[in-house]
Amino acid sequence: MAKYRVAVIGIGKISTDQHLPVIAKSGDFELAATVSQRGVAVGSTPSFKTAAELYVAMPGIDAVSICTPPGVRHALVREALNAGKHVLMEKPPHPTVGELLALT
Repeated sequence: MAKYRVAVIGIGKISTDQHLPVIAKSGDFELAATVSQRGVAVGSTPSFKTAAELYVAMPGIDAVSICTPPGVRHALVREALNAGKHVLMEKPPHPTVGELLALT
């Protein structure tokens, strides 16, 4: 079975401490790209400044792991869903229940 190609959006403490190591150890997932407004790269993995750039350059991404502060997640999640991607969100998923429900 092919590995799920995952992009991590937001390269900070939680992604560095938790998400990236778990993806690296998994036989089911592959780190395919990262998105960092600050330009933080992870090894030789392709890195983008925006999620929109990622979706254009690498349409074969299966899922995104959104590791940003909750206040900016709604737009990123909506963009990922519109691009047809599976979405993993750090907790809390959104600052309000209303924003979360608006995604359904």
